[in-house]
Amino acid sequence: MEYLIFLLYAPFSSWGVALPGLIRETDDHPTKSGVAGFLSACLGITRERKKEYADFASSIGFACREDNPGERMKDFHTARALKNNVLSERYYLTDAVFTVCIWKRKETSYSLQEIADALHKPKFTPSLGRKCCIVGIPPSPQVVSAENLSEAFKQYEVPELLNPVIKNKDWPRRVFWEDNDGSLQLVEKVNRFDEPVSNLKYSSRTEYVGVIGD
Repeated sequence: MEYLIFLLYAPFSSWGVALPGLIRETDDHPTKSGVAGFLSACLGITRERKKEYADFASSIGFACREDNPGERMKDFHTARALKNNVLSERYYLTDAVFTVCIWKRKETSYSLQEIADALHKPKFTPSLGRKCCIVGIPPSPQVVSAENLSEAFKQYEVPELLNPVIKNKDWPRRVFWEDNDGSLQLVEKVNRFDEPVSNLKYSSRTEYVGVIGD
């Protein structure tokens, strides 16, 4: 089976969770909707092309390996609304490093190699959750053939450039995935509300959480 693997790193990243009010939290790892948006920007799929975006998101399977969890940081954001200043709290991950793996669930107009090419030469500037979260180093995409997710992840090495950022170089590391894969050590299953239906609507999916060894 073919997999596309690439790196997500930025000094600041934020993977939004659905919370009302003035607090904008971040998840502790990339959401599927966030990664689908990241890839859509690279491919040039605009917000107006809602069906194409939803079809693309549903066509890919998604997994990510935590290479460095980063640290949570709180920032304050001021916006002008109806002559009043509105102060909100926004949370980010600092220096988080994740290796993302995707695969084709169904055929669309984009092959894994075309997605990899778009990561090399994105149509729009991609960001990690928010526009201010610009990638720190190139995603370095690689299409690999492997029997399962564990074997696919083993074929991808995090660039040495990030060695100073990664605090714990020991294995095993946390991994999150969908489409249950017996090659990974399962710890728990959780319900996630990050399966894109359109660019503003989401549905639930099952995410498997576990560890991957050296």
